[in-house]
Amino acid sequence: MRPDPKRKAFDEKVARIRAGPGTMMIHLALDSLPDWRAGDDLKRFAYVHVAPDLAMMSRAFAEAAAGLLPAEPVLVVGQPTAIDPTRAPPGKHVLWVQVRVVPATIAGDSLGRISATAWDEVKELYAERVLDLLETYAPGLRAKITGTLNLVAA
Repeated sequence: MRPDPKRKAFDEKVARIRAGPGTMMIHLALDSLPDWRAGDDLKRFAYVHVAPDLAMMSRAFAEAAAGLLPAEPVLVVGQPTAIDPTRAPPGKHVLWVQVRVVPATIAGDSLGRISATAWDEVKELYAERVLDLLETYAPGLRAKITGTLNLVAA
């Protein structure tokens, strides 16, 4: 098929589109809800945003826009069983973590610790960084994990 000359300008614009930052999802099964350092009140909410300040959020976005895995990503933690216990077996909980503003195409790691650049190779390593970060906000979280689902980066 030959290109349509009437679409030339449009096709040129489309060819210049650069993918923006994406999101990685981590799904966890837990024995109990996280013990948030900020207080037990957080156990009552469906969402907990983990981003200490605008400077950190700006840094994470700039790193991702440059193709780098952010040193400290912005996290949105969903704890649906905090408000709907029927989403897990009795006494158990589920947690999902949206790892916001990760690069669509990985050029490197802002900390220089992850050398892989394909998401299939990076996702487990980066999930470890995210869980390490979450441990600082919810100490003991790793000990509560009973299972994980496949990690997805999009």
